[in-house]
Amino acid sequence: MSAIVRLCALIAIVLCSLSSQANRPEYFTDEIDTEYRALAQHLRDLLPPSDLPLAYLPSLGPFNLMDIRPTKMDDVGQKQAFANFNFGFFGAGFLNIERKLLTQVTGSTICTKQKCTDERIKAINAFLVDASEALKALNDNDRILIVQQTDALVYRVNNTFYTPTTLLTYFPSEHAGFVPSAQFEMTPLEQSAPELIMNSKYSEQLRLIMSQHNVAAVAKIDELTTNIIFAGFGDNHWGVVVGANVKPANVGDHNHIGLQYERIKALSDMGFYYQTN
Repeated sequence: MSAIVRLCALIAIVLCSLSSQANRPEYFTDEIDTEYRALAQHLRDLLPPSDLPLAYLPSLGPFNLMDIRPTKMDDVGQKQAFANFNFGFFGAGFLNIERKLLTQVTGSTICTKQKCTDERIKAINAFLVDASEALKALNDNDRILIVQQTDALVYRVNNTFYTPTTLLTYFPSEHAGFVPSAQFEMTPLEQSAPELIMNSKYSEQLRLIMSQHNVAAVAKIDELTTNIIFAGFGDNHWGVVVGANVKPANVGDHNHIGLQYERIKALSDMGFYYQTN
């Protein structure tokens, strides 16, 4: 690692550090602050340093390793604020780029032109056609709630991250319900619980189609409704909500993970396109 890169990385980490009460979000209690510090240290221990800019960018994508969700926070405003805070903290600490460039990363998922929206809807419709049977199988499987894929060998099902050799299962932290968190179980693949192996098998076809259509994650909202996220960082997601008799949300509403809808377009009685911001 060159001296300049090392210095830039150090500055980024210092800028985003939680070393003082003033730097942490105002809604963090002391207990939540402690949980988040422990999580940050866990991820630093887990991920080796890299000189490459944006090397860990995929890990900040929807439901990926550094896209932390506070599952016990009830206030949607706090959830949205946390999504931005978390992206800034890990983005500056792991991406080896200047802090001001982080806004360009999130901006890459924002669509403001009709042509862009039309292209996204075309991509959504193509995925829904190819994935119809796999999505039906997902809805019929009451054990699988989240499917995320980084590549064919690294992916997430529920709160377990799969690699070719190891499974890493996270448990919600006590106070904020962070997932991932510093509470986890790491097991060799050959020693993993049978139900985790079955979850991998049952999600295989859906993950294959997700890869073909560049879909980042699929998350059930309830037993009838599914959020399909094509891409995003922080609180900037775009995708489609589908399900039986889905009613379009309104601009300004918040979705099931606390992100606010900025753009909405009904696709049919079965779904709507969205962008959050």
